[in-house]
Amino acid sequence: MNSYEQRKLLKEFFNAIPLQVPHASGVDPAHAPYVEGIHASEGRDPVGELRQALDFQDAAASYLFSGQRGSGKTTELLRLTRSLREAGHAAFYVDALDYLGETAPLGITDLLVAVLGAFSEAYLARQGADPRHSGSWERFRDFLSRSRVVANETSLKLGGFADLQLALKDNPTFKANLRRSSEDSLDTFVKAAREFVDRMVADVRAPGLATDAKVVLVVDSLEKIRGSGNNAATVFQSLSDVFFGNAHNLRFNTLHVVYCVPPTLPLVAPGIQALYGGVHGLPHIKVETPPARPTEANPLRQGTRHEPGIDLMLSVLTAHFPRWTEVFPEARMRDVAHQSGGNLRIFFLIIRRALLKPPGEPLPMRDGLVLEHAVRDTRADYPLSKEDREWLLDVAKTKTPALDRNDGMATLARLFDNHLILDYRNGSAWCDVLPLVRESLHPA
Repeated sequence: MNSYEQRKLLKEFFNAIPLQVPHASGVDPAHAPYVEGIHASEGRDPVGELRQALDFQDAAASYLFSGQRGSGKTTELLRLTRSLREAGHAAFYVDALDYLGETAPLGITDLLVAVLGAFSEAYLARQGADPRHSGSWERFRDFLSRSRVVANETSLKLGGFADLQLALKDNPTFKANLRRSSEDSLDTFVKAAREFVDRMVADVRAPGLATDAKVVLVVDSLEKIRGSGNNAATVFQSLSDVFFGNAHNLRFNTLHVVYCVPPTLPLVAPGIQALYGGVHGLPHIKVETPPARPTEANPLRQGTRHEPGIDLMLSVLTAHFPRWTEVFPEARMRDVAHQSGGNLRIFFLIIRRALLKPPGEPLPMRDGLVLEHAVRDTRADYPLSKEDREWLLDVAKTKTPALDRNDGMATLARLFDNHLILDYRNGSAWCDVLPLVRESLHPA
């Protein structure tokens, strides 16, 4: 392979590896690289179970779905939406962050208005209608007026769903009116929201949807709402209050809704499973089997590599770029898969970093030193404070979130969000520290 061919191969490899979250308007899930069953383990298939629940449950219900960034959550939700459509259901996928800010506390009225607006916009997009000139927008404005969110035309100018998105994110007057309507009469607000949804569902069914078909709305990205600094705990508590304290207000009469929430939510609200049609968590690919018990020689209780899980990681890589073995030795790539902890985004990040480094030898590489250097650079992305180090050490020893008080939830949420703690399910749920950084927790 001459230098031109080598450069061409490396460039193709680099561009075949995804780092960005897929979007509903992007590549059709049917044509995107995918490996079946990567999240199924020992009889558990969280996506399949959610799909079955939506198919079996006749009465409209709400469901919770969770997954850490990099676990493939959005890909699975897009494929779920497509699968439901192929089965004859009317399914819509929306990204909550099109309507909600990532760093502000969430209120029940904020979420309901965002859900109704996103549902309306998604329906119009499927119909090919212009949201600015459709009866759905007038109906939505009527809902806001009857709910006393928009008291008069001078209080706020809303000309369409794009204005609604900006108002929910950045207009303090609009958000204050939302909160006031909640304080005055939440029951009235929720009743109006359900009536609005019933009319929307009737429109969806009007073209001749089968009587046993479901209308399903998948609301992604709510797990990305997180505070920073001093308001982190407040933001996380607001999520808990909405999904635990207002579970009954998040159900509709005729619409099945899947809400994607932080994986830490069931930890702070352990009884939440009984409030929804199901709570389905998407674990990371298991690349390590935890030891049965601690030993003095192994204070971090590091287990053994789980080769079938590493095989799955390499299968995902092959689905994206089958020629990767022409670049890197398989043994070194298996090490990288283990170091990533089964998190696809970290796995892909290390590979892309390695591809940007000069090979230093003809392809295929024999020693894989470039991969080792990329692992080292990625480890440097995770500086640990004393508090973080102590918490992670407890997680590594116990294989649990090590949460003993609610005021630590914001810290735990941050450690999950930054991938320093990864969640797994094989027989039972358990946690571990990202292998990439675990060795730095204990000098021995």
